[in-house]
Amino acid sequence: ENSDQNLFFVMNGDFIDGTGFSESQPQHLVDILKKIPFDAINVGNHELYLNSTVEFITQKDGFIDYFGDKYVTSNVLSNPGGNNKMVPLGGKKRYHIMEGPSARVLVFGFLYDMVDHSPMVVVQRVEETVEQEWFRKALKSTNYDAILCLSHMDVEDDLIYLLLHKIRSIIDDTDMPIHFISGHTHHRSFKELDNGTDYHYNKKRMATSFEAGHYLDTIGFLSFDKDSVIQEDDY
Repeated sequence: ENSDQNLFFVMNGDFIDGTGFSESQPQHLVDILKKIPFDAINVGNHELYLNSTVEFITQKDGFIDYFGDKYVTSNVLSNPGGNNKMVPLGGKKRYHIMEGPSARVLVFGFLYDMVDHSPMVVVQRVEETVEQEWFRKALKSTNYDAILCLSHMDVEDDLIYLLLHKIRSIIDDTDMPIHFISGHTHHRSFKELDNGTDYHYNKKRMATSFEAGHYLDTIGFLSFDKDSVIQEDDY
């Protein structure tokens, strides 16, 4: 109830499977999810295998339309007009700002380098996406207090480290909170990404990666202070 506290609720994909409402076009499940006040959503690979599922979530007034710019797909694109003009599968931008009473969080939504997806979408390689100008501009020209990467990949996937190192090289700010909500591997896990590095030994703010189960079976919780240096005994 403290007005200075910032609480955000996110989902990191793969919602379509693992529940009693699972089907390729999960109308009943989507009706339930629309009642949940998500602040940001990422896409998982399970939503991208079948044309019928992609058509369902992208239909007019459907799941993606409902959440709009909160549906963040930084490296998953579609070609709705058939004119080779690629646009994000989710909202209009490839990033999103979550605003709380006292903080702004810059959010990206990345999927691993998936190749066996529906032909209705394009999954750009993460390695290529982070070199694009829009990514640099979002990090350099946007006002925010922390960075959250919804990363549909393992908690310590090499791409997590690639994203972390690229973000740090662009923002050049060792005190910026950078955290990853991971997924895809369907287990509960947590990783201090800077453990054993100069960030750790110099007591700089450390980045983390956190995965909270799968298929909507767990609500995970990650807490951090945007104004203080995180040390090892804070976890």
